[in-house]
Amino acid sequence: MEKPDDTIFDDAAFHIGGDWPANLPHSQAYVHTGLYLAWLIGAGLCSARFAEEHAGDIAAFDAGVITGPVLFERAGGILSSHMLSAEGEAFTADYFDLEHGEYLRDYGDVLADIQVSAYHVPDTPESARRIGERIGQRYRLWREKQTD
Repeated sequence: MEKPDDTIFDDAAFHIGGDWPANLPHSQAYVHTGLYLAWLIGAGLCSARFAEEHAGDIAAFDAGVITGPVLFERAGGILSSHMLSAEGEAFTADYFDLEHGEYLRDYGDVLADIQVSAYHVPDTPESARRIGERIGQRYRLWREKQTD
């Protein structure tokens, strides 16, 4: 459950309700943020509350039974501040901001050869690995700025 002061960073329903490509399954609306959430989980930047509320799905994700996008869908398809640690929230506010951050640009650049559009990126380990490497680079640079 969200608190009134939660920041919503993304909502899959917004994408599905927008300019959605014809004949594309709605599950694709969870991929771009689900790959990001997968990286956050791996980096230990999710909140204890989120980890507790979604312990079974996180265990399935860690075991390779489900993917980050599937976990994101099961978690309600909304990426919000209550899901993140303080550091995860600060990084996400800077990097993932869909209007001013670098994430969507990186997503398009890193995965350009395997997509027709941002919504067509396959939910595969290769997609997760490639974008995860870039997110990790951006996170390291962000952390360096925080200590300067």
